[in-house]
Amino acid sequence: MILAKSDPQIDLKTHINDCINILKSLEICIPKLKIFDLEFFQTLKLAIVIHDLGKIHPEFQKYIRGNDNIWKFQRHEIYSSLFISSFSQIEYKTKLILHFTVLCHHKDLTFLQKHLYRNNTTDEINLLLDSNLKSSYINFPNDIEKKIASKILIDFGYELSQLNSESPKDVIKKFLNEKNSINTKTGLLYTLFLGALKQCDHLGSAQINNIPELKSENFSFLDKYISTLKNHNKHLFHHQIISSESNDNVLLIAPTGSGKTESSMLWLKNQLKNTNSFGRVFYILPYIASINAMYERLSGLFESKKIVGMIHGNLTEYLNQYFSSKNYSIEEINIEINTLKEKFKQISTPIKVCTPFQILKHLFGLKHFEKGIVEMVGAYFIFDEIHSYDPRITAQILVLLNFITDRLHGKVFIMSATIPTFLKELINENISQKINIIYPDNQTLNEFNRHRVILKNGLIDNSLKFIKKLLSKRSKILIVCNTVNKSQKIFRDINDLNLNSLLIHSRFTGKDRIEIEKNIKDGNINILIGTQAIEVSLDLDYDILISELAPLDALLQRFGRVNRKREKGISDCYIFSESDKNSKKIYGLEILEKTLDALKKIEKKDEGIIHENRIQIYIDEVYPNWTQSQENEFDTSFNLFKNRLNNIFPAVYSESSEEDFYKQFDGIKILPVEFEEDYLKFLNELDFINAESL
Repeated sequence: MILAKSDPQIDLKTHINDCINILKSLEICIPKLKIFDLEFFQTLKLAIVIHDLGKIHPEFQKYIRGNDNIWKFQRHEIYSSLFISSFSQIEYKTKLILHFTVLCHHKDLTFLQKHLYRNNTTDEINLLLDSNLKSSYINFPNDIEKKIASKILIDFGYELSQLNSESPKDVIKKFLNEKNSINTKTGLLYTLFLGALKQCDHLGSAQINNIPELKSENFSFLDKYISTLKNHNKHLFHHQIISSESNDNVLLIAPTGSGKTESSMLWLKNQLKNTNSFGRVFYILPYIASINAMYERLSGLFESKKIVGMIHGNLTEYLNQYFSSKNYSIEEINIEINTLKEKFKQISTPIKVCTPFQILKHLFGLKHFEKGIVEMVGAYFIFDEIHSYDPRITAQILVLLNFITDRLHGKVFIMSATIPTFLKELINENISQKINIIYPDNQTLNEFNRHRVILKNGLIDNSLKFIKKLLSKRSKILIVCNTVNKSQKIFRDINDLNLNSLLIHSRFTGKDRIEIEKNIKDGNINILIGTQAIEVSLDLDYDILISELAPLDALLQRFGRVNRKREKGISDCYIFSESDKNSKKIYGLEILEKTLDALKKIEKKDEGIIHENRIQIYIDEVYPNWTQSQENEFDTSFNLFKNRLNNIFPAVYSESSEEDFYKQFDGIKILPVEFEEDYLKFLNELDFINAESL
């Protein structure tokens, strides 16, 4: 038996079959790979059959069984590539693809070149670390090994003919000299073949039988949603109907609570119905709290955690909290967490809820980025709250949108409650295919007139008497501050009243933050006090808002957490007009002054009522364009990132690219000293999951 894997032992033919099973799933799940090469999957199958043939080498078989050997850390993929010359009927272009894909499915080109040139020799095939052992390898494959390879190839429908002496050195040198970037047709094609083989090899090695796909029946929750509306004498909103009928890219601008998520799912279902094929789905949100909530929501809608996955930096903490509630042992929790994390990272789940960075990293050329690019081919990208990013990240996202729609045949559904006109124009410019901009009709907008702005003089922290007066009404009250310190002060003052209040902000430990979010979701909190974290928390529905002055788009998000379901008439939103130095530092004095001017106009013209059909006017007054410094930051980031695509090459990984990506997250995770004892205790018990979750 020829072994391909040692732990557990898997023979070579079984491994090849496991990889071919994944290939068959890729044909169904990512059919648009054929756009890049009509013979894509036929060529990929041959690459799969060849990629581990070098493992038939007798010394490798001794090595994998743990027997005495002189394998000396050779690369089986280099031996595998020697069989490609046997396929004389294959055109030169396809042979190059096979060479590249087989040679690079484990190591990058630079590593392979160093490996081959480690000995200063003129031998064409010098694969040895120890030149004294050279003679035992030069004649590979010998007649016995050829017979073994021939039998394997015949079993998969191929024939082994005359082998020619093609030098792996020359092939690798050719690839390194030409260096086709992912921004070229050839470079992208090589990227996709290499990424697809890696997907098949990695998932096949894990003995995953197939990749789940989205089907029409998975969207049955939409029929239930429409049926429930009808039972309450309601119907889909205009913008939901238009979204459900659109075959194009979409930019949806609609109020909070108006069913934007359902709109995106209706659009998604329509893509499946009209194309009769599907790619993967990425639901992209800016904040971890939103991602956790959306993951739970979509998992519930699709009634399966096999359909929906999630990726973000604090995933371990979330999963630890989830499995701890199931009364699992520490060992069982660790196994479950690692299994799910690996599953979410892989192509396994058809829908992934994630931050934009989980997708952007592939365009930085991080190791194995080719797998990520494959998953993006023909995929559907749903961007929620796209206005939330700073100019630098916005620039990177716009380059990404162009790459998705222009090069990868993907589609995008972008949605936001508030988006300045200049940003809409930038989005439109960078999406290469048609984009359908969808707004609610006037009837819908009028139904969402549910908030009244009331400006209050002074600072929020000097207004405890006023806040106490509102609290006496026993309404559910939301209090939002611009800084953690301010929210803590307000919470301490109110907490002395022995009311059912809760504080949320970004400085809580991961474990406490998840517990707080759980309490909020239970809906028993009468007074919620916090920072901007509240702007992105889902499914909040309070009666009254008290807030510091913030930019208009941030305030509109805060308003959206009050009277969300439109069952309370017009709800009051109290805004304190004076800003302290910290608020000015965070948001900038100019934006705060423009926002205050807009709120004063609303008070004067409309008695403070927020008319949804006029919000765009006020948003454009506050944000006519980037500020000069923001524009400079945007332009620099946009041009750098766009040019970066010309310097990202398949199977060439750069430490500087990795550094450039990760330095965007230069924060340091800290833990209050009172948790030091718990932290050390978990480490001593080798319970790294709970240690990380503190």
